[in-house]
Amino acid sequence: MIIRTNDLPYVIEVEIDGEITEEDIENFEAYFKQKKESLVNKAKLNLLMEIRSLDYTIDGLIKDIKFDTSHLDDFDKVAMVSDKKWAEIGEKLVKYMPQVEVRQFDPEEKEQAQAWVS
Repeated sequence: MIIRTNDLPYVIEVEIDGEITEEDIENFEAYFKQKKESLVNKAKLNLLMEIRSLDYTIDGLIKDIKFDTSHLDDFDKVAMVSDKKWAEIGEKLVKYMPQVEVRQFDPEEKEQAQAWVS
């Protein structure tokens, strides 16, 4: 997982292409905390995920689930940039994160996804 730093105060951008490890989630958590602390009025963050392929180590999956369940209220929008097969994941996310607006964008629509979460 690659975390792309940006100047957008409310947006975390990640690229996923392969296996997500416990260390990846720890790095994400550190960046999340940095972004969250910089916000005023306890505003929510938006997440832009560009997914090419996705797999987890067991430790990475457990760490991700723990993070997700403890931070559901910290996100407003999640944009998933991926091909159609990953759209199913987005549909499942909506069920577990009803307070978060989730949209799937095709790879050629990445600029629209960036605009939507900005």
